[in-house]
Formats: sequence, C-alpha cells, structure tokens
Amino acid sequence: MRSLPLSLLGAVLSISLGLGWLFDTLYSRLNPEGEPDPETNLALLQDIGASLATSLAQVDDKTAFVQAWENNLNIEVEIIALEDIALPDSMSSQLQTGKPLMLEREAKIALYYLLNTKEGLLKTDESLLKTKQSASSEANSINELLHDASQLLVLSVPRSSGQQHSHHQIRWWLTFGFYFCLLLLLTFWLYPLISRLRILRRSAMAFGRGDLHERIPLSGLSYIRDIEREFNRMAQQIEALISDVKLLSSAVSHDLRTPIAKIRLGIDLLEEASLDEKQRKYLARMSSQVDDMTDLVENLLRYARLDQVLLDVQLQPLDLSTIVKDAVQKYCGNSKQWFDRGLDKSCMILGEKRYLKMLLTNLFENAAAYAESKIQVSISTDEKVVTLLIEDDGPGVEEALRETLFKPFVRGEYKSGKPKGYGLGLAFVKRVADWHDATISVSDSPALGGALFLIQFPLSR
Repeated sequence: MRSLPLSLLGAVLSISLGLGWLFDTLYSRLNPEGEPDPETNLALLQDIGASLATSLAQVDDKTAFVQAWENNLNIEVEIIALEDIALPDSMSSQLQTGKPLMLEREAKIALYYLLNTKEGLLKTDESLLKTKQSASSEANSINELLHDASQLLVLSVPRSSGQQHSHHQIRWWLTFGFYFCLLLLLTFWLYPLISRLRILRRSAMAFGRGDLHERIPLSGLSYIRDIEREFNRMAQQIEALISDVKLLSSAVSHDLRTPIAKIRLGIDLLEEASLDEKQRKYLARMSSQVDDMTDLVENLLRYARLDQVLLDVQLQPLDLSTIVKDAVQKYCGNSKQWFDRGLDKSCMILGEKRYLKMLLTNLFENAAAYAESKIQVSISTDEKVVTLLIEDDGPGVEEALRETLFKPFVRGEYKSGKPKGYGLGLAFVKRVADWHDATISVSDSPALGGALFLIQFPLSR
C-alpha cells in the first residue's frame, strides 16, 4: 500500500514528461524552422517594418533604397504617397501615434508605416504630437502632421490561409493526441488497481452475505496487497470465532440435553410412585423447571444454527400481505383484540416464507405477551419499501433499552418487573430481518400508547 503513492507519482511524471518530449519532437518535424507559423511571420514582418522605416528616415533617396533592398522572405516593399490612399480619422490617428496599420486584402496582408519626409523622421511615438505646440487642438495636430508626412512605407506578404488552417489543425490534433495518450496510459496503469479493488469489493460483499469461506487470491503485482492480506486475516479470524461460538453453543446445548433427559426420566418414574400431596407439589415444580430448561436448550440450538441454515435458502417473490393476514388470523382467537389495516393490498417482496412466518410469530407473541387488550397490524408501501407496523397498548419499551432490545438474552419486563421469555425471540427476528435486507426498529405507538415495531422490506421489482 505504501508503494501506491510513489508508483502513482512516478507514473504521472514519466508519462507527462515522455509525452511532452514526444509531441514536441513531432511538432518540430511537422513544422520545421524554415516554415514558421502565421503568428511568427506577422511578428517578424512588424520587426522588419519598424527597422526598415527607421533606416528610411535617415536616407534621402528613399525610393532608390527600397529598390536596392533585397530579402528572401517574399516581402514586397514600396513607398506610396499619402494622398493615394483614403483613410478614416481613426486609422489616421493610429498611424500618427507611431503604430503600424495592418490591412488585409484578398491575397495579401499589408503593414503601413507613416514617414515624415519634411523632417526626415519616422512617426513612432505619441510625443510627436507635442512638437506642434502652435496647434489649437489634437485634430489640427494630426492633420498638420499627416500633411508634413506625405509618404507611407508599405510591407506586404501573401495571405497564407491554407497554411494557417494547416497549423491550427496540426496544433488541434497534437493537443488531442497528447491528452488521449495521457488518458490511455493512465488507464493502463490504473487497470490493475481497479481490477484488484473490484475483487476486494466482490469478496467483501460475499463475506457480508455470510459466506465465511470467501478469501481474496493474492497477486504479486497488486498495489493493495497489504489490504488484501489484512482482509484475509480478518476473515480467517472472524470465521474461526464464529465457528468456535457455534461449536460451543452446540456442545453446551447437546451436553445439557443428556442430564435434562435423565432428570425428566427420573421425574416421570417418580410420578408413577405413591407420593403424598406435598411431594407431588415439589415434583410438579421440578417438572416445570425442567420443561423451561428444555425450551431454553432448543432455542439456543435453533439460534446457533440459524446463520448456516439461512445461507442455503433462496429468496423468491412473495406477497407479504397474505403471509401477515394468515398469521393474524392464527392469533385472533386469543383474549386480545386484533386490528389490521392495508392487508388487502398486494405487497411483493423477496423473501423466504417459512422464516418470514417465524419472524411474524415472534413479533406477534411478543405483542400478545405485553399488550393490555389491543394489537394493531398495518402494512403500507411507497416507491422503495414495504412497511410493516405492529402496535400494542402495553407498557411500551424504555428508550434506554431500545438499542439493545434485539441482542440475544435481552428481555423486556412487565410493569411488575418480572422478566419475560429467554431474550432470544427478538434476536431471532433481527437476524431474519437482516438476512432479508430489512430494517427493524422500536418506538412508542401514537395510536395505542404502547410499543411500535417498524419493519421495512425492500420492494420487489
């Protein structure tokens, strides 16, 4: 894991530098130094024009100088009279400030420089406007200076729209190629990491579903080898711990069955003997305690085997309303008043019918044990979940007990404080609900004033 940041930094640096050098070399070959791009040509033309105009300012015979000036850059140079070209005031002002005027024609690009033939100076600075101190305004100064400077130096080069378009295409394709190659190489580097992360995710999900034998196959090229090794070690420890707990529960329960069976046999033999009333009273009490111990052992065995049994069960689409309605009808004959709402509407979920019935049986028995006289069962649906509510008018559940109520051997109490059951019923309910990807919680019932158990199942699509 510690090599991952260094490997990522090294990959980014090497790929960026390598691709940068490669594309710089490729651009140099596609655009050699003898063929500068249009922007370079224009900047070169401006430098040549400024230097040439400065030289002409010191020459008397400007026309002869221009005819004798030679260049191998395909630049046309000429001197024209100012009155031969009509310029608007804004362009005239630009020439007067010493800036070249660039005009584009159909076949050429021309730069115009203003020459002062009277004073032998090139107008290259705005300070020349101040030499006409007798002028009454800026406009009059410009007109007077333009009158004195009656010649223009013109440098022209052919338009290279095709070459400019070609340069833009080369730049676009090279930019696209650089980023595409960068993305491709980074993806190539990230692929092993993504593959190992997917394997880790798949193993973690399988382990979370209860497959305690799931392990990650280690690879020497993995960037997260430390995490994979720790996951396998953690999975091994959890599997061993759960196996020991199951073995201990089964062994204790099995070892308890033998002495309980012997005690039951002795009680049955004593019942056939001639005993007085006091002896029979003690014997009945012993028999009741043995029955309670037998029930506890059976519940322990059933709870210990639950995880392994659930792994072999397949979920299938079921109508929760039908299952709940059948369970409610089973309990309607007792002394409590049962009310139901929404059980006529179909509510499809993914589940296992036998274990859903066990879940409902434990919840209904819990409600019947604590309710004073009324129990209400209702089902509702929305776009994502099916909600099952079980309410009673009993004493409810203390808020401090709600967090631990679904843990094994945690029991509720009567108003008198007498414990109820063995504390495994709601733990069984929680385990079955988790296996169905359902959530369960307990709160106060706003309708009946007792406890409210809320279970939400994912809606089957």
